[in-house]
Amino acid sequence: MQDPNPDGDSRRIELDMQAAQLRDRIERVHLHRLLNAPLEDAYSESLSERANQPVLDELEASLAEQLQQVKRARQRIAEGAGDYCEHCGERIGIDRLKALPYATSCLSCASHSAPA
Repeated sequence: MQDPNPDGDSRRIELDMQAAQLRDRIERVHLHRLLNAPLEDAYSESLSERANQPVLDELEASLAEQLQQVKRARQRIAEGAGDYCEHCGERIGIDRLKALPYATSCLSCASHSAPA
């Protein structure tokens, strides 16, 4: 399938920028963990940091999932299938792609399954 989107280059650029931003955010979560590691003798600080751990874990998982979606969309564009739903094969609406450049499914399929 040939990608008929005349704006495919700008979408690839947008996806590349999103990927870089997501990698940067993941790195900042890692740095936060390193720089704010609780000290053994600071019991109250240690409890506070442990309380924040699930939030950091969830944030990191969400960022990693978004990065995988961006990579998948970029791969589909390279294969020439970036404008087509990976579930039903119909064209993904341009408005959806503008709002969610890493979408790999049409709005109809997305509303019946997992996002993007």
